[in-house]
Amino acid sequence: MTSVAEGIATQAARRAVAIGDQDVHVTLDFVRNVARKLGTLPGELMIVLVSPGFLTLSPEAMVEKSQVLDAAAESDVTISTLDARGLYTTSLDASERGANTALDLQNPGIAQNHSNTMELGEDILSELADGTGGTCFHNENDLEGGFQKLAAAPEYVYMIKLSLEKVKQDGSYHRLNIKLDKDGLKLQARRGYSAPNKGK
Repeated sequence: MTSVAEGIATQAARRAVAIGDQDVHVTLDFVRNVARKLGTLPGELMIVLVSPGFLTLSPEAMVEKSQVLDAAAESDVTISTLDARGLYTTSLDASERGANTALDLQNPGIAQNHSNTMELGEDILSELADGTGGTCFHNENDLEGGFQKLAAAPEYVYMIKLSLEKVKQDGSYHRLNIKLDKDGLKLQARRGYSAPNKGK
């Protein structure tokens, strides 16, 4: 019976991951297309993305995330995001614990996994905002105030281009580390990019 239960749980987990991956693909593809179409319009261009967050852990999702940032940069579009979960905790609450609460508390892996999931869920929201000069409103319940903050455009936006001439065209993800040599300034920038894939 144990092996049957493990098989059922594994299949359910795989289905959940597949559904999550599809959700990420559809959402990022939609945002990318909106950014491209906005680029044909005049004036200050902004997308406000409201979402409870989603995970982008697969290599395909990392590429699609990079493509969204590329499209926004090419179209001069700012993406601001709002975490629809409002105020949340990274700790397990009573509804998320199993029947044996004492056992759950003794297993640090369960609590750590929950904490990581909650934080990673908003990671894409903050990266889309940081990478385009937008604002990420998260972990707060004042959603009306959040929308007011998101309506404000960034004070300054600089586009820095880098040559990919010596980068292998294998579709791999490369992290970026951008720093300022002046104190008192706050920097927002994309955290990385996906190299072109010559094979596709």
